[in-house]
Amino acid sequence: FTANLLNCYKEWRLAAAIASGTSINHCIWGNPSISDIGSKLWHQQLIDGNFIYISDYINETFEIRKYREFCIVTLSSMWHVISRTEYLAIIMALKRYHSPSVPHRSLLNIDINLNLEGLLRPPVTGKKIRSKLVGKVSFENFGPLTAWCTDCGVSSGDVNLAGIFRNLYKITNNLTLVQFQYKLIMRISTSKYMRFKMGIEKDNPYCSQCSSINNIETLKHIFLECPVITHLRDQLSAFIKIPTADNYPPEPQGVHDFNFIMSTHPNQVVNFLELALKWYTSRQYQAKKKPIWVGFCNTLRQLLSTEPNSVRVEIRGLLALD
Repeated sequence: FTANLLNCYKEWRLAAAIASGTSINHCIWGNPSISDIGSKLWHQQLIDGNFIYISDYINETFEIRKYREFCIVTLSSMWHVISRTEYLAIIMALKRYHSPSVPHRSLLNIDINLNLEGLLRPPVTGKKIRSKLVGKVSFENFGPLTAWCTDCGVSSGDVNLAGIFRNLYKITNNLTLVQFQYKLIMRISTSKYMRFKMGIEKDNPYCSQCSSINNIETLKHIFLECPVITHLRDQLSAFIKIPTADNYPPEPQGVHDFNFIMSTHPNQVVNFLELALKWYTSRQYQAKKKPIWVGFCNTLRQLLSTEPNSVRVEIRGLLALD
């Protein structure tokens, strides 16, 4: 687990490390640059608890945490995890590593926000790693999701945050759609208003599709408010009832809107259809072309080529009826 995690960490930090001249390996365990009189550091309990980066041992003033501070602040007063003598070896190794005149060895250049939440659990392996990491997430850390709750009129307390992200790779095999869905959840998918703020759109931030003037083309407007998408969603609802999901759409409307944005319907075929509609609609809005039902059906036929056979058979059967 640790080896895989460190490889991902190195890849993730490589570009920034090259740009800033700092080290690409801030892990203290098994690092030849951070040693206690020539001996590489290793502490299995701290590794299992995900306390693996230099930043876990540095405080906000970029000083090495003393033993008492580390146990209270980082370990939440779990003094039994590491002894004073064992921690002294870490302090001495970091002091030897620290060199203010060398950028990649200066503790002042350490990103103190770069760490994993330390939960002292047994080590996890294989496919269980993702579920453990997702399980730590707090809803309050995702402002975009709380904003979607507000837009749809649903309570954040009713939202299964971990389920939303676990479901991303269950909806489709098409990574382009997965990437789009993630961007939409995090409210970083493109819109005319966003492009106008970035200086890409030069004329105005207003919707080019609906007849109402002065409607700013935000993500909320594109997928929840614009009469064009409302009409398409009504057509999709009738299409889905043909008979993919008898309980579609669910009530109340706010829950239906939220499930539409998050693609969290219990039926994955419904989620795939809704995701395909959102992706097609987003591309049409970006090109300033009106999304129409026939165009969506043609796009859907193309997207089905990478999907499981069961999904292809069911949806193609519906397309034949359309």
